[in-house]
Amino acid sequence: MEITINMSSHDVKEEVEKYSNENYFGSCVADCFTPWWLQLHFKINHDLAKKQSSDGSNDFGIDGFYYDNNNDRLYIIQSKFTRDESLIKNAIVTFKKITLDKLEKLLDNKTREIQNENRVINNLRDCLYDIRDKINKIHIVFVVIHLNDEMDMNRINDHLQKDIDELISEFKEKFSNMAPPEVGILEYKIDNNSIYELRAVGKLYDNFIQNNKMFLGIINLSDIIDIYRKCGDEIFEKNVRYFINSRKNISEEGPVGNIEETIKEICEDELDPHYFTLYHNGITMCCNHLEYNEGKINMTSPYIVNGCQTIKGISLFFNKTKKLNKENFDKIYLPIRIIQSRNDELIYDIAKNNNRQNSIRSSGLRANDSIQRRLKNNFEKYGIFYERQYEEYININNSQDERDKEKIKKYKEKTEIPIYIEDLAQAIASITDDITYVNNVSKIFESNSIYKRVFDEEKHLKSIPFLIGLYNVYNHIGFALKDIKNFEKYSDIKEKHIKWHILYLLMRYIWKNERNDFLQRYCIQTYKKYEEIIDDIEKKIRVRSDIMKVIVDIYLKSDEEQRELVKKKELLNRAANKLYLGGIDPFEGWPEEVPEK
Repeated sequence: MEITINMSSHDVKEEVEKYSNENYFGSCVADCFTPWWLQLHFKINHDLAKKQSSDGSNDFGIDGFYYDNNNDRLYIIQSKFTRDESLIKNAIVTFKKITLDKLEKLLDNKTREIQNENRVINNLRDCLYDIRDKINKIHIVFVVIHLNDEMDMNRINDHLQKDIDELISEFKEKFSNMAPPEVGILEYKIDNNSIYELRAVGKLYDNFIQNNKMFLGIINLSDIIDIYRKCGDEIFEKNVRYFINSRKNISEEGPVGNIEETIKEICEDELDPHYFTLYHNGITMCCNHLEYNEGKINMTSPYIVNGCQTIKGISLFFNKTKKLNKENFDKIYLPIRIIQSRNDELIYDIAKNNNRQNSIRSSGLRANDSIQRRLKNNFEKYGIFYERQYEEYININNSQDERDKEKIKKYKEKTEIPIYIEDLAQAIASITDDITYVNNVSKIFESNSIYKRVFDEEKHLKSIPFLIGLYNVYNHIGFALKDIKNFEKYSDIKEKHIKWHILYLLMRYIWKNERNDFLQRYCIQTYKKYEEIIDDIEKKIRVRSDIMKVIVDIYLKSDEEQRELVKKKELLNRAANKLYLGGIDPFEGWPEEVPEK
């Protein structure tokens, strides 16, 4: 079963953002997707749509529901405010693994499983109680709503068929008295707003690699600048990094400065526009659909995977320059490669290899993998900005684009400082068996095995509140250690030598002794420098526990060879045992939501 709305994903996103601005609901724009859709699709009023939608966590995969009394259909909705196919596919798995069990308990009218159940669960419980006399006539309809208007629905359904079959099979076992379920994925019909056009000269290769098309040629630079202005920075979402704001990049001698100078000379009639084509390597793009006819390219869902510095640099130059010959600018041609592919792994490899000619941070090689995209999406639900692409936050924060201003406003309440991908990797590694890599963070991202261990979604990334709290401790522990150095017996200690070992023991101490206080004080938002947290950490490691004393004793009383063992964890384990903190997994048992005081 498919449910369709004749609207492009770009328009859907704008409408949901508008809805979010006009209606206070949830903690981010994504939370407004479900009530907006319920109102639009089922023609219900605003208050009922909000009542039947999840406004945060602890909803057991039920982002919304609607009971159609005329057709005896109960719609169970999971919303994915994203174009990421892997996240959309994962919704069916969530229905199967989590939602079915909760639905069974709701139908049996069982009481709350956790204290702070989302209100959508309570409202669904009330709805089911009201229709208890006709339960055996109800059809359950599982629906996934999303923003990807270019997904091949048949291909997606084929890919998910095993999961869908298992979902239906498990449903029949649990609810033998009810009608068989239906599974639907919301499909948006493409309209002309989703199709982007470029004037071009070149050749289209129909089966270039993995049965994907590729265009190779030149385009009018002005056309791609227009597309960037329409799409905004989202067009760089699959690149390994954002625009680099460093002085080295944007100065007159830097790459962006050189491009600006060439554009300026062309627009002031000092240089033939065709020289730009010779001076520039060009850009690489990917898209979901690609056609080339009579000197025009038509494509959908475009992304720039190499060329961010060029396109954004030129756009910024035009924003600050008033007098330019636009006729000359329209004569500038840009070399380009465009690959049509929905294969995220292929696009990831293309982005990675196209950026190797310039220095790239090792974390950039992982910025677009599915783990990092899911992690960003999960942090966003809590109002936290997670920077997986280098300089993403500073670009959005400094942008004059109204869309970016609106986006950053949503984070201001909970994000005093973004969580950076490399810092999070260090924080996680420092309290695991991979502590030996904290001073070589590039190794974490370069090694597949280490990367998978550190960013283990089942073991380490389950509780977003815990990760927020861990990040705050990581961000403040250096300040606390500097304060401790003021005490005479610790004055000779260099904090960089013991920082990671203190963090390793401190998170185990918190897990054992101060979990509730930690959740309330550390896990709700990020802090840049908060004196209360600095003081609290200092007391935890110097007054309320013997962490500082034990670490300093081990460090000061060990010769150089033994100090190396500290890095390899042997003496660190000894310290944990001495503090009765051995055998503790600091990631275990944390909730998905901070409980009310």
